[in-house]
Amino acid sequence: MNTGNEKVSNNPTTYDRISGGYYIKARQIKNSWITHSAPVVREVWDYLLREANHKDAKYNGLTIKRGQLFRKYSEIRENLSWNIGYRKEQYSENQMKVAMKNLKKHSMIKLMKKPRGCLITVLNYDKYQTPVNYEATSEATNETTNKQPTSNQCLPSINKNDKKSNNEKKKIYRKFAHLSLLKSEFENLKDKGITKEQIDDLCDRIENYKKNTKYSSLNLTIQSWYKHDKKNNLSDIDNSVGSM
Repeated sequence: MNTGNEKVSNNPTTYDRISGGYYIKARQIKNSWITHSAPVVREVWDYLLREANHKDAKYNGLTIKRGQLFRKYSEIRENLSWNIGYRKEQYSENQMKVAMKNLKKHSMIKLMKKPRGCLITVLNYDKYQTPVNYEATSEATNETTNKQPTSNQCLPSINKNDKKSNNEKKKIYRKFAHLSLLKSEFENLKDKGITKEQIDDLCDRIENYKKNTKYSSLNLTIQSWYKHDKKNNLSDIDNSVGSM
């Protein structure tokens, strides 16, 4: 989109550098709980990704690291305001608290209250904001494919090991890192009264949990986290951060 201020290059295959930098949103977010959450949650998450530091910096005597930002809740509400005619609208203080609560609950952010605001850490920032993490898989695949003879590219062979691997993949409902949930286990969880949305939500949270390496069974971990959520009634509004 041309805003009218850019210089158009004479070479159609190159473009002038876009000022202001960039941030990345992985397409796999479409499978995340946040895709179907309230607009305020989606907007706040996008804002935090956009505003988080891309490198360490000093602010009001604090060291704000890469993937962090320092804000008051009132500042975020103001920055996300919109106009209806001549009237300015913005999310309420309660909506902001609930949005931050949900992002914290799903292990997407960490909050630390400070005297003049809140230090917000976007978890797994380096993983999702490092371009090479998106390029490595496709480049490796393309390189391997291009090295194969033409006959192999046209008529790929499928041996018994490939078939076994494909059959195993068909049995898996969700997999990440060293953990996986079989479709049969998924059905058993539903039989226990846990809905598909809750299972997907718990999987997202466990995947984003930095210490998930201590778990050996995704199935048992989901059941344990579900019981913990039910016991603590995590749908309540979190007032631990306070009004900002």
